[in-house]
Amino acid sequence: MATPWVNLRLAQLLSTDSNAIEVDGVLFQIDMPESVLTIPSKLFKAETDVKLGIYITNNTSTTLCFYQLSSIDAILISDDGKPINRSGDPTKLAWKNNEQNYYLVQPGEKRFLDLYGKLFWYSSQLQFAISSKTRSLNGESGYYYFPNLKAGALYRLQVIYEVSELRARRLEEQVLEKFWSGRIAMPLVEFRLIKA
Repeated sequence: MATPWVNLRLAQLLSTDSNAIEVDGVLFQIDMPESVLTIPSKLFKAETDVKLGIYITNNTSTTLCFYQLSSIDAILISDDGKPINRSGDPTKLAWKNNEQNYYLVQPGEKRFLDLYGKLFWYSSQLQFAISSKTRSLNGESGYYYFPNLKAGALYRLQVIYEVSELRARRLEEQVLEKFWSGRIAMPLVEFRLIKA
């Protein structure tokens, strides 16, 4: 009985930056500059914006496109080491026709994929939300929601960027540009919640 072949990609953590991974000449760097986040008040619509995103640097000699729509996944781990069950907006796969759903990155160029993090109260629970990089036809962004967070607790977040080979090939046929495909699990970033 023969075993099927499995395609593997080697990723290298860069010793000079513990928040970066380089794969096939493309550098992915998770960016969350603040590791202590202030819990917002419980007033209606009060939020704390969380700076969070991925820098993508094209160190190859080829122009590459990086797809956005439904390309992000996330795992939030509590201080007891267990993943927090998340919820998300209903599936939103549409993108407004006049909005570009990918980044074109020239050789040597760096682009920022903003994940629009936020802390807020919902049904008496403190929640953390990050963009799932989905959109509805009316332009609303989709989010992943992590509920029931606690003041003083330390959390670890892992963001995953993924574009399948099939999706990349289909996009290349439409746009006539090379799309990056693969799955990158970013290094964990930590943050602690404090009261204002």
